[in-house]
Amino acid sequence: PILLLCQFYLLLTAALAEESYDQQLLKWDEKIEQAELLLKQEEIAVTELEEVRQQLTIQREEAQKIIENGRTPIRTLQAQLDALGPAPVDQATESEQIKERRKKLQKEISTAKEPLLRFEEILQQSNVLIEEIDSTIRQKSTTALLVRGPSPLIVTNWNEAVIELINAILQEKEAIQSVFEKPYAKSVLKNRLPLSLLLFLLGIITITLIRGIVMRRLIKLYNTAQDDKLVNWPAIAINGAHLGLPSLSIGLFLGGFYLLQLDVYGLKKTISYLPLVVIFVAVGHWLGHSLFAPKQKELRIFKVDDQQAITGYKILVLLGLTLSILTAQGLLEVGYRFSEASKAILTLPIVLMGSILLWQLSTIIAQARRNIKEKIESTDTESAIQTALLQLLTQLLRAAAAFSILLIILGFTNLSREILGPMLATVAILSLCFFVFQTLINILEPLLSRGAVTRDSSPTLLPIVVIFFIGIVAVPILALNWGMRWATLVDIWWALKEGIKLGETRISLDILFLLAVVFAVGVGITRWLQKLFRVAILPRTKLDIGGQNALITGIGYIGITLSALVAISSAGLDLSSLAIFAGALSVGIGFGLQTIASNFVSGIILLIERPIKEGDWIDVAGYSGYVRKISVRSTRIETFDRHDVIIPNAELVAGVVKNMTLTGNTGRVIVPVGVAYGTDAEEVKRLLLEIAANHQMVLSYPKPIVLFMGLGESSIDFELRCFVKDVNSMLTVRSDINFEVYRVLGEAGIEIPFPQRVVTMKQND
Repeated sequence: PILLLCQFYLLLTAALAEESYDQQLLKWDEKIEQAELLLKQEEIAVTELEEVRQQLTIQREEAQKIIENGRTPIRTLQAQLDALGPAPVDQATESEQIKERRKKLQKEISTAKEPLLRFEEILQQSNVLIEEIDSTIRQKSTTALLVRGPSPLIVTNWNEAVIELINAILQEKEAIQSVFEKPYAKSVLKNRLPLSLLLFLLGIITITLIRGIVMRRLIKLYNTAQDDKLVNWPAIAINGAHLGLPSLSIGLFLGGFYLLQLDVYGLKKTISYLPLVVIFVAVGHWLGHSLFAPKQKELRIFKVDDQQAITGYKILVLLGLTLSILTAQGLLEVGYRFSEASKAILTLPIVLMGSILLWQLSTIIAQARRNIKEKIESTDTESAIQTALLQLLTQLLRAAAAFSILLIILGFTNLSREILGPMLATVAILSLCFFVFQTLINILEPLLSRGAVTRDSSPTLLPIVVIFFIGIVAVPILALNWGMRWATLVDIWWALKEGIKLGETRISLDILFLLAVVFAVGVGITRWLQKLFRVAILPRTKLDIGGQNALITGIGYIGITLSALVAISSAGLDLSSLAIFAGALSVGIGFGLQTIASNFVSGIILLIERPIKEGDWIDVAGYSGYVRKISVRSTRIETFDRHDVIIPNAELVAGVVKNMTLTGNTGRVIVPVGVAYGTDAEEVKRLLLEIAANHQMVLSYPKPIVLFMGLGESSIDFELRCFVKDVNSMLTVRSDINFEVYRVLGEAGIEIPFPQRVVTMKQND
């Protein structure tokens, strides 16, 4: 009975799920038909398209989840079918039980795939409709921006614009009066006005008295801070106070204002956006202090003189005010219907003000760039990055200033505002990026250098890494600022999450992230094991330095290989479908990179067989020097002239290599000596053996010997042969012995001859 109840429950659940899926499919079909009808209409509002697009996006995500969940039982059934193996050609050789099992599994797979096909169809339809809606919205937005209206320079339209502005102000005045004439307004003012006035007073005290006290103490703390601290926290606190205290004051003012609960008709939407409008000025004030720091030259990010710093601060504050006015104008136009001529005339002074400020700011930034470029060093990565960004910002500011004025004069009011407004916001965003970049560099560099007082002049990757992560955050914000819709940004993120399909494997953003994290952890463990063996384990063994280096290198190669395999396995990548492609590619690489493959195999042989090791003195390919590094492709040799020579590993394995220190450090020194005819040979032998015996590097066993090599053209030739303790000092020992031979033979009166030639000059008559 229990088994029957379980089977009944499973059948009921499947039936309910199938019924719910059918209902969901019907709803989705209706949404698709609705979207298709809307796209056929020419006069359709963008808001309606955005609403339908959002529904399709939700529908697409739900369909994708259902498809992903439905693939799990299919993969399970397919694994069971694969376990049976391929069907034999001769069906008679397979048992009836296996045949029935194979047919049953194939039928279950087909049954499981059938509903997924419909969901995949819905998914593809949703994608196509979303693309069509995006294209329609872009076309409508572009058309609205490119609409040309009357030029604000037409004097005849000024009277109309003034009249419409006066009417709007009068309507606002009447609306405010009507609010205060209502019975509840007096009671609200009576009950809440004292508390609102208290908040206003606290805001004034915060921006004047408290701000001055806090800033003076922070500046004093900054001036008395010790230079040996890792991070100058008072400097960060000063910058935070420039943003925090004005923001607190603005919050108190807004709190007191909203506490009155004045619902003014026509200004209701404007008042709801009041914090956004007010905060622009506060942000401009903060960015002005962050970038130009008029009163603290050492905290100045843009390196300009004091006068330019004050001007730059004022420009950023005025730019914040300009953006506030532009935003307020846009909100005012929502409540009142201005004509196109009036909009152009009211926008003209704002555009002129913003363009002039942008041009002046570009001049100051250009001067800051020149100041940095004069002091830049070839290895100063941070300054080079700042110079390039400042040059780009200067060009963008000047282009935006010029085009905004030109477009509004020609009558393209909407396009002019869409250039000026986002450009003002871009200045704030990029200024914030400059501040964050400089702050992170000032914090991370001392921490990563473990508190070193002097900064290493060699270039590092830290500025590149910081810019990379700042760019990841800033690029989407800039895209939204310049008109990209949030839905489009979500689609890009969705596409990154979905990834691309290679064979039977789908590579997405989360898979790449998991792959990178697991591989990085594996590499970190490998480096830790190498350090553990190098410091704690191998020094306790009898392995020589070359053997230790070979073992540590082998651990590194094995660890990196295992890390890659574990990362691929953890990410769930199935590369079996790429086997044929990889095989064909490997054949092509094999023909094209035979030399590299040969060097790679030779490098492994060198690490295992170790005919040479790091620190050996070798002669190969006409070069003599010490082995400094053995890699899988090549070996680096440092010659006695301090030159690095890269020798391919294939030459070390297949060629002739002379290794002076393979089995030991002892070596033989041969010093030829020639004396004049008539010299006592035994006396020469005694003196040479005495010279060798007195040198501290010459071994007493094997004993030094003197060989009589022959009778030369003008001298009797001897050779002093002796073994030295360290072959690396061979040249020094030979030089010392030559010095002693010259001195001792001279004191003994033994002549060292040289060839004498008589040249006869014959003169022709």
